[in-house]
Amino acid sequence: MLAVLIFPLMVSYTSSGLIMVESVSKERAKELGATIRTEMVDTNQVGVWLEFAPTGKLQTFSSVALEIGSGDKRLVSATLSPLKQTTNTVVYYFSTDLEHVRASALTVFYKIDGGWPPYDGFRFNISDFATSGISPDPIGRLVARLSESRGEWQNGLAPNIKLPAS
Repeated sequence: MLAVLIFPLMVSYTSSGLIMVESVSKERAKELGATIRTEMVDTNQVGVWLEFAPTGKLQTFSSVALEIGSGDKRLVSATLSPLKQTTNTVVYYFSTDLEHVRASALTVFYKIDGGWPPYDGFRFNISDFATSGISPDPIGRLVARLSESRGEWQNGLAPNIKLPAS
């Protein structure tokens, strides 16, 4: 009886390791019709958009997983919901602080025929796609500081604001 209970547990554990996940280069992303866009969306926040046409293998996509971290250290692991989904395009979005954007990855899982588990995936390492010009916006920081000090201005007091270093 004990062997019967252990066997199904072992099978389910090893079968989860059978998902094939392909790391996607910029060239492969073009072949798949996928694009990754990154830009500063707040003082220290980077927005990341994954957009693809649901065609080819991506026609049977089922979910997109976000992972932030490196090596064995995972800060975030989550399944995302689409920001936009039509018959011609699917868009996923997340934001993170500048420090973690290059340690982020999105994996698009898609259904396959005749396999177990019935999914494979495409992994987009954001560091391979992130714009090299992503950096904190000094003007954005200044505007945020001015907005925060609004009460001081209304009371007739000049705020003490440190300007960004050039």
